[in-house]
Amino acid sequence: MFRLGLTRFHVDLHFMPSSTVEDYIKHIYLLAEKQSRVEIPMGQVADALGVVPGTATTMVKALADAGLLD
Repeated sequence: MFRLGLTRFHVDLHFMPSSTVEDYIKHIYLLAEKQSRVEIPMGQVADALGVVPGTATTMVKALADAGLLD
């Protein structure tokens, strides 16, 4: 599981996220809102995006490293 780090979210005007990054953040946010929680199981993220859990884990780690998720 991971935490949706909206408190650390910032806008960098020099960084234009790819559609993949946007899709992950959007789906994670929607899952969190729907479930009223900040921790989302990785399997749910993978299912929502139509990817295998390993792919979702890799991307979520990259987003966390970029400071977009906790």
